[in-house]
Amino acid sequence: MRVEARNLGLGYGKQKVLEGLNFSLEAGSWTLIVGENGSGKSSLIKAILGLIPIQTGSLEWQLDGEFPHRATRPPAGIAYLPQISKIQADFPASVDEILRAAERLVKRRSRSERAEAIESVCDRLDISSLRPQAFRSLSGGQQRRVLLARALLVAREFLFLDEAHAGLDRAAQDGLDEELYRIHKEGMGLVLVSHEDPGRFRSVDQVIHLRGGRAILGGEAK
Repeated sequence: MRVEARNLGLGYGKQKVLEGLNFSLEAGSWTLIVGENGSGKSSLIKAILGLIPIQTGSLEWQLDGEFPHRATRPPAGIAYLPQISKIQADFPASVDEILRAAERLVKRRSRSERAEAIESVCDRLDISSLRPQAFRSLSGGQQRRVLLARALLVAREFLFLDEAHAGLDRAAQDGLDEELYRIHKEGMGLVLVSHEDPGRFRSVDQVIHLRGGRAILGGEAK
């Protein structure tokens, strides 16, 4: 699976945010999207996911070596971890309810397989003890791990994360980094929007630096 952007332009009404973007996202690769506040990072990731329309150019998902259609929505196996808003942080549900709702989206699994998948991801992210608790009662780092678990229950090819480190203390950020490295090593494609210095990340294959409405592409973040 591959995403190809050609001459991509984004905006809201008559206001242009980004234009002339050319890049590709490869399955199994790690892409970092960086830039100043207001540079269009979140808009770009939402456009890739089909959550906002593009204005110019094309954005296509390559399946089986061909471009069968111009993407408006990504295919199955794609998950998105957005920024956490205050409304989301106050969501009136238990951790277990949130995870069960996500796992039901994977319709090909039996009930026992879904239960196993939830147990596995909870063990992996060390959140098993949180399952009966209300999501709104958790710390910021705990909420982020729950939402990452939710995304991993759905993701098969790509995981998109928007400012996943925001609001976390250094220890929680480092813990998240280690989990992302493990996910990437297992073959998951990662696309991470971040304010962090690209040099803090290892194993990054591509950096898309948004500046002045354009994209500057770089290699590994060293």
